[in-house]
Amino acid sequence: MTNPPCFLLHSLALCTALVVSAPSFAQATKPLALKEAVQNAVLNNPEVLARWHTLKAADGERGVSAGGFFPKVDLAAGSGVERRNAATVASTHFDRSSTSLTITQLLYDGFATRNDVKRLDHARLVRLFEFFDTSESVALEAVRAYYDVLRYRELVRLAEENFVQHRSVFNQTERRVKARVARAVDLEQISARLALAEANLLTETSNLHDTTARFQRVVGLMPAAEMPLPPALTQNIPTDATIALREAQQRNGALRASIENVRSSNAALASRSGAYQPRFDLRLRRDQGNNLNGIPGSSDTTVAEVVMSWNLFNGLSDRARQRQFAEQLNVAKDLRDKTCRDIRQTLLIAYNDARKLKEQLGYLDQNKVSVEKARNAYRQQFDIGQRTLLDLLDTENELFQARRAVANAEQDLNIAYARTHAGLGTLLGALELSKIETDAVPGQDQWNEGEDASQHCPPEPVAVYVVDKGALLLRAEELVKRNALLNARERAVQEVLTPGGIPFSPGGETAPASPPGSAPAPAAPSSRSGGTEPQQSLEKQTALINAREKAARQATALPLASQVAVAPKPATVVSAAPSGTLPEAASGDDLNRALEGWRAAWSRRDVDAYLGFYAPGFTPSADSDRNAWREKRKAVLGRAVDIAVDVSEVSVTKTDATHASTTFRQTYRSASYRDVVTKTLQWVRVDDRWLIMRESSVTPAAGIQ
Repeated sequence: MTNPPCFLLHSLALCTALVVSAPSFAQATKPLALKEAVQNAVLNNPEVLARWHTLKAADGERGVSAGGFFPKVDLAAGSGVERRNAATVASTHFDRSSTSLTITQLLYDGFATRNDVKRLDHARLVRLFEFFDTSESVALEAVRAYYDVLRYRELVRLAEENFVQHRSVFNQTERRVKARVARAVDLEQISARLALAEANLLTETSNLHDTTARFQRVVGLMPAAEMPLPPALTQNIPTDATIALREAQQRNGALRASIENVRSSNAALASRSGAYQPRFDLRLRRDQGNNLNGIPGSSDTTVAEVVMSWNLFNGLSDRARQRQFAEQLNVAKDLRDKTCRDIRQTLLIAYNDARKLKEQLGYLDQNKVSVEKARNAYRQQFDIGQRTLLDLLDTENELFQARRAVANAEQDLNIAYARTHAGLGTLLGALELSKIETDAVPGQDQWNEGEDASQHCPPEPVAVYVVDKGALLLRAEELVKRNALLNARERAVQEVLTPGGIPFSPGGETAPASPPGSAPAPAAPSSRSGGTEPQQSLEKQTALINAREKAARQATALPLASQVAVAPKPATVVSAAPSGTLPEAASGDDLNRALEGWRAAWSRRDVDAYLGFYAPGFTPSADSDRNAWREKRKAVLGRAVDIAVDVSEVSVTKTDATHASTTFRQTYRSASYRDVVTKTLQWVRVDDRWLIMRESSVTPAAGIQ
């Protein structure tokens, strides 16, 4: 088997030394640079060698066809016995011998031979460019394998460091638990994180093993213990994607091969027209012999002639063959277009990756530095008890992921540069490795795509989406202002709707329960005048409420129903429900419906609807004012999870037309709290709405954490 030319090296001596000593590299422990790895990969890769031998076979095939331009010389000699029966011949037996020399020179064959040689010239360039493309692809594989080995070695180191950090925290926590200054659950938490760190370490070592095996397959050598990080392959990369696409159309081996394949198919189609033309040959023949053709004695004949041969009918085979080659030309054009599109996509993605990863790496590095500072601060605060173990473990994991992201981005960026060069067809040049000599195959140094370039694959880059960070910053600032405005409007609305204090002690969750046996608060203050003064006060209060509600609606442009919950007119009934939703009397129990609306708003954590059931004159317990109570209730409803409020054993008592009370058994449940109380709500009727004026709880059950 012949060896390929040393197209990757600058000198034949260095090439010979590399080929002879290649087996010893596998045992060498000296540093292995990227250039050396790529050299060995391309020189010894079976796919590259196969392409090289295919190129040499194309040279031979072209020579076969070019032989049609040269004369053919045929020599024939014979000796034997001839028997002839003829009346004019005296003897019937002859001992004959003959010698014939024929020289045939093609004069004209409809240019079939010329077109066939042209076809094979293009086919040879196809094989040459495929050889270049395979060399670039194998070089890219070698570069990727080299960087991946560096990548996973770094990831293994980071996983080891992560394991050490978790083990250190585990030992520290274990000592604290034994000293009874830490909880046992902390030890379980760090044990789980330590197991995860160990699993991550095993995963990274497995990835390194697989990458090493791939390096051995591609390069043909084991990775050296020391593999220096080469400088990034940023040289000679175009500054614009359009320029990069145009350069790829001139340099990329796969695209050049597809264009040459179109030219080869075109020449093959042209050669088929020769079947419709006559063929002319110049023939020179010299015959010598004894007793030839029944004539005794020696004979000597010399012939010089022009011979024409012309096939007049061939069963339409030539027409069918011409259609066959025309379709093969279309196939070649389709494959050229596909190759061009594939290369355009691959190059644009690699080019964009190189640009974006370079920018992204800066942010990832900034993130790593910030997280590392936070981890160090958390570690110090954890040592003095100002941070929990979970805080420290979360920052350790975040730092580990940040470091992994930086390590991956660095190698992805290096590989993106190599992918860009491979798309351009300049990867070997970027590695300072020379290709085959330009005179090895005539015509390749002056190659250009000409009119055979794909018309369906223009060098148009994809429009890259550019983030307008200035606009995003303005949007963020507007969001801050909007939230501040909404909060201010909310406070203004609440101040308009609820001046003064607000009471509340629902659920026993925030307000202290009344002592067992305490009587419900009266529905309305008593008067010696038989209720005239409370009635006048209520009318003034109603007018004030209406004025404030109107002002609030004008300020917020919200419908009244979204600000104050509406309670229908009550009825004086006594009803009971086992649990859950309140029953409704057949006559229309408006007060029960108001109670159900209050319960439902509380259960679904609808703060606005819930607070809307409390009258403006509602007063909280003696130890808090209305605003403080209101903020406390909003905070409790905001942080509570999975609230469920059930009422049962409901008793409704109507004091007069505008005052009533409801007493019921309330069961409150949330994710972190539960209680059961007997609660009394005192209601006041304002504009056909029932609103809560007071509330009290008696016989509370113990809260369960």
